[in-house]
Parts: sequence; structure tokens; C-alpha cells
Amino acid sequence: MKNRKLKFRIFVVAIISTIAILIIFLSRQYIIHQAELRMQDVMLEAQSLHQYVQLEMHPAMYKYKEENRMPQEFYAPEILSSSYITRHVFHIFNEVRKENGLPLVEYRMASKNPRNKINQANDYEARLLDMFNADSTLKEHTEILAENGVNYLLYAKPFLRIEPRCLSCHGSRENAPQELAGYYKWESGFNLEVCTIPAIEIIKSPLVAENKASVFIIGFIIIGFAILLLLIFVNGKLSKKNEIIATQKDEMQTTLTKLTTTQAKLIETEKLASLGTLTAGVAHEINNPLNYIMGGYVGLLRYFQKHPEFEDKKNQMLLDSIKQGVDKVSGIVKGLNLYARENQSNNETCVVHNILDNCILMLNNQIKHRIEIEKEYASGNFCVNGNVGKLHQAILNILSNAVQSIENMGRINIVTKRVKSRGIIKISDTGKGIPPEFLSKVTDPFFTTKPPGKGTGLGLSITLSIIKDIGGELQFESEPGKGTTVIIDIPVVQQVKKQKSKDLKNN
Repeated sequence: MKNRKLKFRIFVVAIISTIAILIIFLSRQYIIHQAELRMQDVMLEAQSLHQYVQLEMHPAMYKYKEENRMPQEFYAPEILSSSYITRHVFHIFNEVRKENGLPLVEYRMASKNPRNKINQANDYEARLLDMFNADSTLKEHTEILAENGVNYLLYAKPFLRIEPRCLSCHGSRENAPQELAGYYKWESGFNLEVCTIPAIEIIKSPLVAENKASVFIIGFIIIGFAILLLLIFVNGKLSKKNEIIATQKDEMQTTLTKLTTTQAKLIETEKLASLGTLTAGVAHEINNPLNYIMGGYVGLLRYFQKHPEFEDKKNQMLLDSIKQGVDKVSGIVKGLNLYARENQSNNETCVVHNILDNCILMLNNQIKHRIEIEKEYASGNFCVNGNVGKLHQAILNILSNAVQSIENMGRINIVTKRVKSRGIIKISDTGKGIPPEFLSKVTDPFFTTKPPGKGTGLGLSITLSIIKDIGGELQFESEPGKGTTVIIDIPVVQQVKKQKSKDLKNN
């Protein structure tokens, strides 16, 4: 009897310890992820400074020199070097953070061949730079470093990739502006090659707040489980102990799953809500200049109609180009407005073919020149009862996955048909496919085959939820190396006549 009690207690301790470790791990990962997002925001601010200097200040300087409003030999890094300005802005930024008791944020521009020798890369930074140059698909690198007993979060991105226009200043010294070559007497910063990454930007900050939060979470969990263990071990009856442990274990596992899923979905929902607000605003702002363009087009058209002596094929071709461009932008704006709708009801009439065409149009920038879209729509359009914005989101998630699975050239085939009271949508791609062992997990929350930082694993989970909410089903068929087919089976509420609409075919 004593051995049974001992084994039972050991089993209980093992279960509780496993759950505690899992909670600590997930909490730590979430805290680190939030820190990474803050670092990305800081890096975006640094890149904005660079772009302002390069796109606004440099052209202004050359213009003033051409207008003789500035000496031709003038060059001052304090107002013309983006790396100099960004470095000193971060110095001031850290002074303010220090005054407010906040941890410092270290900023570094590192290069093997820097124009300013203060940016000379050390061995570690040189390895990071080689890593970015070796893999052109690598856009960022995040790492936790331990220095002098302190953990630091390091975030690195390529500064830029050398283009032919960069060689006007970074090519040979002989071809560089005299004032630039005169200021930098050495060879560093010149003789760069096209398509290489000459430098990386690095932001590093101590994980002080994150470590405090981790300690608090660990302490809270230890105290909570200590109380739980005390309650379990003072219980006199083994049967009651088993019942309490089993119940608490199930409740904790369920709560942990619900909390983690709800937390991630809340974050995703907040992001989508912000995106919807931003999208609606952008669409509204685009409509205003679009009306101006359309008014100009109508005015030109009437002018040429009144003055046939100016009419020729070239003028008509130019007018047709303007009209085609306005129609294209109008279609995009319409799709954005539908995607950004804030209506949460599931009682809207959703025209399936229109939604498919809107989603294709919104992905046009990722599709054109490399992916062929084949559409085999049913002879009559059909509708479902649901939420227009959410159905856009579901279709867009599936099409985005299809586009991302095609690494180079490929094809996406979209087939719709109606079988009695059901509507069938098949979206097939020629991408890399899904391994059989992952096929049953693709709609699980947080499951993703993408690299860290590239996906949350919630896209298809949310898509499945949207389809189920309108009484539909979602199926997947895939073969590695040959592609994937997603089948959406949804209830049709009415048949609609085929509408005349703008050409939304893939360009």
C-alpha cells in the first residue's frame, strides 16, 4: 500500500512539474517574442532615418549644388551621412532612456569595408554579414547573447543591397564625387560590388524587464503548485487523491490550451482589426485622387470629341491606358473595402466568384510574372450566407499559402461547381506540397512549417473556424513535390445571375 502511495505521489509530482515547465517555456517564448517585436519597431525607425537622408537630403544637396546655392566641394557627414546621423540619434535616445531609468539600446552599423572606420565589423559581425550574403532569402536574424552574466536580445538586418546607382558614390574613388573622395582619404567604402550586402544594422538590448517577468512567473507557478501539492499530500484517502489529481490535471491542461489559443487569437484579431482600420483609411484616401484622375480623363475625352482634328490612334491609346489604370485601382480599392469591413454578423449574402476575384486581385503583386491563375468557375455564380469580410479573409489565407508554396514559377487552379444545395471550391497549386505526417495538423492552432518569425500557425486554424461558422467543411489533399489542393464545401443559399463586372483575371 505504501509503495502504491509513493508511486502515485511521484507520478503526480512528475505531471505537475511537466506542466510547470511547459507554462514557463511558453511564457518565456511569448515574452521574448514581444521583445523581438519592440526591437523590430526600433529597427524600422532607424531605417526610416536612413531613407529620409538618402531620399530627401541627398537629392536636395545635389539640387542646391546645381543651382550654386551650395559650394561644389561641400560635404559634411553630420548632415549627409545616414549612418552618422542614425548613430548619433541613438546616442541621444540612450541618454533619454538612461535619465528615465530604462535599459540602453545599442545600435551598430557594421561593415567589412566601411567608409567610416567606426563601423568596422568585428569577427562576430563579419560572420553575420557573410551569412546574409550567402543566403539572399534571409531578411533578419534574432539571437539571445550572454555577456558578463547578462542576457541580451540581438536583432540584425541587412543595411541595403548594392544597386548600380549606388556605385556613383561607392564605386571607384576616381568616379566618386570629388567632395566625397576628398573627405574620406582612405579606400574603405569604395570599390563595392553590385548585388552584395556591404553592411548590416544591429540592435542589442538587455532582457532586464523580460527576466524580471520570467522570475515573477516562475515564482507564481512555484507558489501555486506548492499549495496544490500540500493539498494533495495532506489528503488522507487515496481514492480522493486520485480524483482530485485527475480533475486538476484535466482542468490545467484544458485551461493552458484555452489560454494559449485565446491569447494568440486575441493578438491575431487585434492585428487584423488594426490592419482593417488602416486598409479602410488607405482605400478612402486613394479614392480622392482617383476621382481627380477620372475627372481629367473625362475632360480629355470630351475635348478630343469636340476637336476631332487632334484625334489619332496614339491619343486614344493613351486615354485607354488611363481608363484601364483607373479601373484597375478602383477594383483594388473595392476589394480592400470588402476585406476591411467591420461587420461581425454572419447574415450577409456572399457572392463566391466575386470574393475569389477580389482575393486574386489583392494578391496580384505576389502573383504576376511568376504564377499563372486558371479559373474554371461554375456556369452560374452562387451565394452563401455568411460574413463578407471573414470569407475574404479565409479565401485570402488559402490563396496566400498557395502562393508562398510556389518558390519560382507555377500555377494555381481555381474550380467552382454546385452540387445540389452545396457549393464546392477547389484551389490547387503546383507548390512544394505538405508531408503526409503534417497533413492532419495543418489546421491545428500554432502549427506551422514556416521558419520562426515567419508565421503564427493560426491562418488555417482561423480559416477552418470561419468555414465551420457558415456550415461548411475544409479538406486538404497534398503530395510533396507536386502541390496541394484545398477543398471548401459550403451551403448555397441562392442562385444568382452571372454579373457583368470588370475583368479581374490575373495579369
